[in-house]
Amino acid sequence: METMASSSLARFVQSGRLELEKGDVEIGDLALDAVNLVLPLCILRRQLLVTDIWNEGLVVSVDARLVTQALERLLTNVAKLSAGEGTLAVTTREQGGRAVVTVTSATLPRMSIDELGLGYVEQLCELHDGELVVTPSQLRLMFPLAR
Repeated sequence: METMASSSLARFVQSGRLELEKGDVEIGDLALDAVNLVLPLCILRRQLLVTDIWNEGLVVSVDARLVTQALERLLTNVAKLSAGEGTLAVTTREQGGRAVVTVTSATLPRMSIDELGLGYVEQLCELHDGELVVTPSQLRLMFPLAR
């Protein structure tokens, strides 16, 4: 398993081929952007997409474009891998000084990050001092709150 220092995204940043354009942004705005991008897929798959997104006070210092892209990839993969016409839920909360985006699907098979095709998302989280946690039927992206 690659560590962040040796991950392909970290190498791109270190070599200057990818520049992180970090700024303070509400994580809820990024989550809503990703939800809007994935909504047509959910409609096609007859999946209900439910949101409970807090926007006030969940400010993170991240590259908004890349984090939105990561959230979109996560939601797309969860929608594609979830069985049938289930429900996907997206929530944002503060937990222990971190902004947490949680994606839940009761019909998501139990799989590792790599099996879910989320290696890129995990690396991107690590570049922002965040973390991707996968538990049965739930995925959580966590980023430190901006100071």
